[in-house]
Amino acid sequence: MPGPIAPARVRASLFTSASIACFLSVLCHLCCAQSVVLYRETFPYGAINGNLPVSSVGWANDIPDDPDRIYQNLGGDGAAFAYESTAATTAFYTSEALTTTTGAAFPPINPSLYSGITLSVDVQPYQTPGNVTVRFAIQMNNANWYVSANPLPVPSSAGPFATYSRTFSPVASQWDSLTVSGNGTATHATIGAPISSNLAGTITGAGLVFVHTGSGGTFNFDNLTIAAASNGTLSVGSISNGNVTLSWPAALNVCLQKVTNLDNGTWQDISSTMGQAGATVPINSAGTFYRLAAFPIGQLQDGDFESNNLAAFWSSSGTTSAVSLIQGNAFSGSWSLLQSNATPYQAQTSQLVTHLPNGFYKLNAMVENSGGQNSCYLSGNGSM
Repeated sequence: MPGPIAPARVRASLFTSASIACFLSVLCHLCCAQSVVLYRETFPYGAINGNLPVSSVGWANDIPDDPDRIYQNLGGDGAAFAYESTAATTAFYTSEALTTTTGAAFPPINPSLYSGITLSVDVQPYQTPGNVTVRFAIQMNNANWYVSANPLPVPSSAGPFATYSRTFSPVASQWDSLTVSGNGTATHATIGAPISSNLAGTITGAGLVFVHTGSGGTFNFDNLTIAAASNGTLSVGSISNGNVTLSWPAALNVCLQKVTNLDNGTWQDISSTMGQAGATVPINSAGTFYRLAAFPIGQLQDGDFESNNLAAFWSSSGTTSAVSLIQGNAFSGSWSLLQSNATPYQAQTSQLVTHLPNGFYKLNAMVENSGGQNSCYLSGNGSM
């Protein structure tokens, strides 16, 4: 569990009700050390071999050929590729509508509630990259799509992944109109004229547009992220039956924290508020302070067992003598987990992953067995 995150600036407000004791709330901006993540897609790989469709993570692609564009980097780590062998304009994107049942849910993002919104993506110029350019795309208000007026400065020669970012601006000169199908049924995207009015409203989708010229080429991409420097302030709402409603602009890695003593108390996460936009909290006579805090988004550690240190990341129970790490016989890398015993046994190997925002998750494992088992389970527990 990460330590408490100190707010950069703090404002306090005090309100009193005639029938209930005083209640003090702390309204704060988050410190700049931890960015506020509004949306992120890492394109995980969940197959034994072969490429996967981007629809498996709640994305769509308007392209003229094979839609299976997620490939394996290592183990469960994946990325996507934009390849064409001829001149074409293609789009890879997601939206609030596309992620209702699959992938990381895309939240409606009101730019007026956040400061310093940035879009970023990791891009690798891979094959004849001088023939390819890439731009950010966004959808506004579940309706029109727009593409950034200028491409990202990706090198024209092949090289490694690098992160490219743009600060979001609603100014019209920064955007061109964009036509996509919205569901991946078109064979191409169309970049239109510069728009005449500033963007207004809510961001409801995001993606990338690739322009291939000549004989085409390939850009690989990964980790599309929308982040903010701050997610605004904590607001005090209505009071009812000894409870008060607090609200704030939602973010994937932001939760409400509380403490009863500002001098030497320890801020405690209210885990049920992770990724949420509000909470109802009790009013008590002692007074409780509340603030917003950003935390690193949790993820499985050492899933490939390459640390060669099982105890550092994993816990085993049952017949623990049957559990070990062995070198070799791995799906990828050098090490694998072995559960084996000469006599009947039951063993479990598990890891607690904290700070997982609400969303759709897939747990994958590559398993090889010698036979003779009664059962083998792969499971996840949804409790905090």
